[in-house]
This record gives sequence, structure tokens and C-alpha cells, in this order.
Amino acid sequence: MREIKFRIWDNLEKAYLNEEDVAIDSRGNVFIFEIYDKNDSDLWYTRLLPDSDNKRYIIEQDTGLKDRNGTKINEGDVLVDDAGEPIEYWTVKLSEGAFVGECAGVTEALFELTQLEVAGNIHENSELVEEK
Repeated sequence: MREIKFRIWDNLEKAYLNEEDVAIDSRGNVFIFEIYDKNDSDLWYTRLLPDSDNKRYIIEQDTGLKDRNGTKINEGDVLVDDAGEPIEYWTVKLSEGAFVGECAGVTEALFELTQLEVAGNIHENSELVEEK
């Protein structure tokens, strides 16, 4: 069984949180590790990151798949298909329990798109998926 990994986008800071410094509980609360007790390596001090309207922190799951270059594909990534004209940009989403790519109203199973390349993500590269 593979480890399920996540990354977290901070809408206020406009950056991803360091994956090694955060944890997520079963309710979707985001915690940041602040310090740990050097005398007891199992004792960590964390702080709950407030998000009362659930809009500040966007939790995105690692799909477990890689693109044609071996780069891991995460929910929220944008894949580029530059093999033909026009160039197509696919957004990675979780839909009905499965990871899919969406492009111009078309939805494909993500495993069908692993020959493409990660071009960015919807937060830092929104221009790739904006309607023209």
C-alpha cells in the first residue's frame, strides 16, 4: 500500500506550505510543526492554522502517478499536451473518487494522460487554463 501524500496551497501567502512542516487531521484541519522536544523525539508542538471559512488552505493530493519526465502529478497540476495543434492544457482533479484530467469540457482518466508533462499548477500558472 502506498503512502498518501498531500500538498497545501496558502491562498493568503500565495505559496505552497513546506510539506515536511505540516500535518492534516481527518477533519481537514491544517497544523504546522513549530518545535519538538529534543529530549523526547516523539513529542512535537504544533499549531492549528486557522481557516474559519475553509478558503485559505487548499489541500491537494498526490495522485501516485508521474508524467513523462518522472515528475510526480498532484491534484491541481496542469499538464501540457504539445504534440499537436492547438496545444492543450489539462487540469488534474479528483472526481467521483478518481483522478482525472479536464480540458475544454473533456474529461479523461488521469492514467491515460501520463505521457504528458507537468507544466505548472492552477495557483501559480492560472494563465495556462484560463478561457481564451
